[in-house]
Amino acid sequence: MTVKVFAGSPFEIDQPRVLEQRALEQYVVDAVQYGAPRTVTKDDVTCPASVVVEVGRTFECDARVVDDTTSTTVTVEIVDELGNLYATAD
Repeated sequence: MTVKVFAGSPFEIDQPRVLEQRALEQYVVDAVQYGAPRTVTKDDVTCPASVVVEVGRTFECDARVVDDTTSTTVTVEIVDELGNLYATAD
C-alpha cells in the first residue's frame, strides 16, 4: 500500500518528505485487522509524527483493539521512495 507523502513547503528545497499521518494510521488499522476479526479505529492508533521517508526505515505504532481492550504493536517498514509500506503486527 502506498501512503501519501508530503514534501513540505514549496519554498524550501531541502525539506524532508514525510508520511501523511492519517493515511499511516489507516494503514496500521488495516494491518491489524487483516486476517483477524479484530476491531481497531484510527483513533486507537498511535504512530510517531512526521516520519521521514527513508527506504529501509522501520518504526513502531501501537494499536488498541476495541473488542478486548488489548493493545498490539505494529512494526512498519518504508520499502521505497514512494511511501510504500510493509507492516507486521504481533
